[in-house]
Amino acid sequence: LLIGRLGLSARDRAEAIGWFDAGKTGSFDFAKGANLCKQVQTDRERLLRLCLEWMTLTAWIDGPPGEAERTALTALADLIGSGGQLDEVETLVRARRLDELPKSLRDAHATLGTDPWIDDDALTLAYRRLLNRHHPDKFAHSSAAHAMDSARRRTIAIRDAYELIRASRSSA
Repeated sequence: LLIGRLGLSARDRAEAIGWFDAGKTGSFDFAKGANLCKQVQTDRERLLRLCLEWMTLTAWIDGPPGEAERTALTALADLIGSGGQLDEVETLVRARRLDELPKSLRDAHATLGTDPWIDDDALTLAYRRLLNRHHPDKFAHSSAAHAMDSARRRTIAIRDAYELIRASRSSA
């Protein structure tokens, strides 16, 4: 009855009955059977983890998943029993996607302090805020030439980073 509820194929059912019968004898190696069960569980966990990673990578094809995608991803992770691993997997996928970007774009986003998947309006806002904060005119009252020079270099770096990101987005 129990073997029938497991949904085994005819071959697997015969093998399970053979193991059951062998277990009734004194010569059955229980350690071997336990290790096989343990291996099956480990393989299942690895397979479920790979499935979760694949689903997460798919959701991240065009950047971070939106609210609807995130809800679906969470539901799928819970369904396969890997919900607790979702945040960890997303962190790995995010890092992997970030590594796929050219170093120049990663550096440009670091200069602006932005996420590579930020939308255009938020990118422009971050750029304008940084430009306003570091603009050389802010240091015009300073008698220190190095403050003006530093602000000028920082402004150029901010502008170059913004232009690089915008150019990469328009060509994509």
